[in-house]
Amino acid sequence: MKNTKNKNMVNATEQKYRAKMVKGKKGWLIKGMLFSTLLFGGAFLVESETVQAAEWQVNSVETIKATLKENQSSYTFVEGDTFYNIALAVNVKWETLMTANGFELGSQYSVPVGTTISFDGSKMTVTNAVGEVISETQLNNDDKIDTTQPFAGQATTNQPAKTNTGTNNKPNASLPITKPSTPSKNPTADKEQAESQLEEVEKDKEQVEKEKEEVEKELAALNESNNGTLLDLQAKRDDLQRKVEEAQTAYDLQLATVTNTEAKVAEATTAQGVAQTALEIAQTTLATAQANADAAQNRVNDVQAQMDALTEQATTANDAAAQAKLAALQLEMDAAQANLTAYQNELNIATDNLATAQTNYDTATTQLTTVEAELATARANVEAAQAALVTAETELNSLPETVTASTVAEAKKLQKQLADFEACLKELDTQITTLKDKIEQLDQQIAQLDQQADQSKKDFEEIKDSANNVVENLPDETPVTNANDTANNTEKELPEINNGGTTTPSNEDKYVTVNVDEAGNRLTDLTGYVKVSEAEAVKTVETLPNGNTITTYTTTVTYHKTINTDKSVTYHIDEIGNPIDEADLANYVELSRDNSVTVETLPNGDTVTTQITTIVYRKTNNIDKHVTITIDEAGNVITDLTGYTKISESEAVKTVETLPNGDTVTTYTTTITYHKNVNTDKHVTINVDESGKVLTDLTDYEKVSESTPVKSVETLPNGDTVTTYTTTVTYKKKATTTDPIIDNILSSTDKKITDIKNQVSKDDTAVSLEQARELTDAELTSKVAEEFAKMVQAEQANYNYNQTNLTTDDKVGDRTSSRAVEVMYNFDHARPENDLEDGTYKLSYNTGDTQMANTTENISQSTISASKVNGDSSELAKLIAQAMFQQYIEEERAAYLAGNTSAAMHYSNIAAKGYTDMSVGVFVVKQGNNYVVTTTVITGNHSTAR
Repeated sequence: MKNTKNKNMVNATEQKYRAKMVKGKKGWLIKGMLFSTLLFGGAFLVESETVQAAEWQVNSVETIKATLKENQSSYTFVEGDTFYNIALAVNVKWETLMTANGFELGSQYSVPVGTTISFDGSKMTVTNAVGEVISETQLNNDDKIDTTQPFAGQATTNQPAKTNTGTNNKPNASLPITKPSTPSKNPTADKEQAESQLEEVEKDKEQVEKEKEEVEKELAALNESNNGTLLDLQAKRDDLQRKVEEAQTAYDLQLATVTNTEAKVAEATTAQGVAQTALEIAQTTLATAQANADAAQNRVNDVQAQMDALTEQATTANDAAAQAKLAALQLEMDAAQANLTAYQNELNIATDNLATAQTNYDTATTQLTTVEAELATARANVEAAQAALVTAETELNSLPETVTASTVAEAKKLQKQLADFEACLKELDTQITTLKDKIEQLDQQIAQLDQQADQSKKDFEEIKDSANNVVENLPDETPVTNANDTANNTEKELPEINNGGTTTPSNEDKYVTVNVDEAGNRLTDLTGYVKVSEAEAVKTVETLPNGNTITTYTTTVTYHKTINTDKSVTYHIDEIGNPIDEADLANYVELSRDNSVTVETLPNGDTVTTQITTIVYRKTNNIDKHVTITIDEAGNVITDLTGYTKISESEAVKTVETLPNGDTVTTYTTTITYHKNVNTDKHVTINVDESGKVLTDLTDYEKVSESTPVKSVETLPNGDTVTTYTTTVTYKKKATTTDPIIDNILSSTDKKITDIKNQVSKDDTAVSLEQARELTDAELTSKVAEEFAKMVQAEQANYNYNQTNLTTDDKVGDRTSSRAVEVMYNFDHARPENDLEDGTYKLSYNTGDTQMANTTENISQSTISASKVNGDSSELAKLIAQAMFQQYIEEERAAYLAGNTSAAMHYSNIAAKGYTDMSVGVFVVKQGNNYVVTTTVITGNHSTAR
């Protein structure tokens, strides 16, 4: 802090405190180094940053008063003093005391130890630690804290004690009482005077006690009047305090609700994000599966078309090359069909996953919307609760702190009078005790003097008799004068007797000072030492033979051998003097530095020499620059963007340039790439029916009309354009007859089909006989069986195998058909493990019925283009039978004939083993432009049921 009046006070030997206020959880705290003298005493939370003292404590008023010795009107500031407590001790207002010391209000945080204030009546002189006079001030009553008391406890002019009446007057409590520090010369007269004074003081005390009693009665009446107002104020305060607490509780509850709801919103947002990611993955997977299935279907169609072209040629002309190529195509068809089946399964799974992901996303979105609404409500409730809390606190704070009735001021006045009476009574009690002690001492002195007088008379008579005897017995030549001299000298040594009494012995005071170090060793040379303490003088009394006394007051002064400690301090400041945290120096550049030395003298005389380095910094500035570079796809810089389209923009590249003055220029360079636009012409033909529906298959359609090309321009994301000329050709469907078998074939998306698919593939549950009859077409199955049986019998005739006929067992067909349905979704000879509770799975025969044995089971799957069927169930049956014959017979014939029966199990089961009966099951589902077919062929011999 800057001292604005007496700069010479702040010198190299001052002990100072550097403090700053910091905000804590419960108020403002002082943080920093210790300082020697604060303005006000009190308990502070201090964090010490020096090695001087672990704990700073304020000196009390009583401690300071005890240091002010009797009749000594000066005081030297020591560590722990405060202006406030010193002011109370010396009865000078602290503002006056600060001004006299050269400090302005607000600059009290840097006060030197060692300052001395001395009083000569109402004149106050202030000197610094080296004895230089700082100020001399003539004080008056306005500078006193208590106008009834002197400055610094100085003695007042003695006045006769007198007693006044009335509640505003009190007896003079400062009677002149002299302590008998030396024996009284006339103890009898002094005793009479002390007894008179005692009687007067006791009368004063009695009068003060009466007046005090009257004031206490008056104060009691006033207090009773104030109690009603005070109780009413307290009741209002208690009620408002309860409302504040209730409002605070409501606010805390609503705030906790907001916190909990915010957590729910965060959780719901995360859940929605996860669900959205899963949905996007499912959509991508579905698109990929659909593309794979479409590609596989196209491959099947392509191979089927080639096979269709070669089938008639290979059959009618018995063309071996065509047959070989047809066999090779069949292998390709099998592979393509297997791929199609696999991709179709993936597509079905992807479709299910997409539906599940969509449901999860919708649920998460709904939940997020709900909790967001809850959060909005909770925040509104918090605002309302906070407003209620502020209102309650405002009402509470508006109440007065104390009762403001007019009687309060009168009560305070009476309380001040009571305090004055108490102080007066205390002083009177002290005077009474002192006078009684004095009278007791004088009684003892009178008794001692009487005893000494009696003894002196006796001794004098004995000496006188002895002297007479000596004179009588002297030789004649001894001069009488010598004897007389001896008697006279002896008489001089005796106490003098005055008016029949002995003269009072005299006393001599001696003052001795002993200098020692802190270990108690005596010192003769005080060079390099400083005084740290001075003990109270120790009084010793020596009595001489003649009764006189020598009183010695020995004062022991302790000194400390001073030492010096070197310390280095560095201050980092900006150009206007504000301190800079070392952690922030990276943002500054150094401008200058200055070195100085200060010497601080500690209370014990030690010194701390501090090397202070002050470094001035300038805060560096940064300038942001944004640069855009435009280039074409080859990296060439372009300035004219006409005919170009932006296709990409890079992330800004950051570069930092440091200027000579420490400032920086941060450049963010963005590169934008443009594409030179081109146009492409495209001709498109759209085939539609008469209702405008787009046609992809023109089978059974005939052309009606063709439109003029319509021009349209499409701008691509890269800026290129595609000019499309679209011609629309209208077709009408040729008149055809409908086939009910074809019309009744269900789509793969039909609920019955999806239900049976889930039953088999997901629930692992077998198809019942009732379900088989509902899902398969008996007429189509019969047509396929007849076509397939003819082809098998021709194979058997060609190789002389026993003929196999379609079974006459009219019940086994349900079982064969149920297996055909199961094979569609579980291509395996093992049936699903579970059965429907209400389903029939076992065939029931009556005695005498034809019963076919289920000896072998053969399964297949194929895909047939709808365009080849052309709406004719007979054609569909023929194509299914051909596909079955190719897979079961033709593909395995060569292996069987070569003896590799393990690779020709179907051929052996159906054609070669010569079973008597054969049952065929067929299941067809419409999928896009194709029919997906699964078949089951069971062979075995028949018997009669028993």
